[in-house]
Amino acid sequence: PESRDGRHVYHRFILCLKHGRLSRVMATLENEQIHCRKPVYQPLHRLLGQEGFSVSTQVWERALSIPCYPSLTDDEMKRVADGVRNSI
Repeated sequence: PESRDGRHVYHRFILCLKHGRLSRVMATLENEQIHCRKPVYQPLHRLLGQEGFSVSTQVWERALSIPCYPSLTDDEMKRVADGVRNSI
């Protein structure tokens, strides 16, 4: 949501990739020295050893957090966007 002064406070920028593309995209970006990670280590239900949350698992298997922080320059943003575009 927007803050009162109209500026966002981004914590993460998450992509949801087509099934089977996550590893390839992550490897391509890492090769370009664009560091990206899974948004969370693993879903909570997995940590608790619970079953039956297939949608959460599917989303987690496709989610990728790309760089997003206040000091990211326009050139760096373009490099990240180009890297994502070229890897999918």
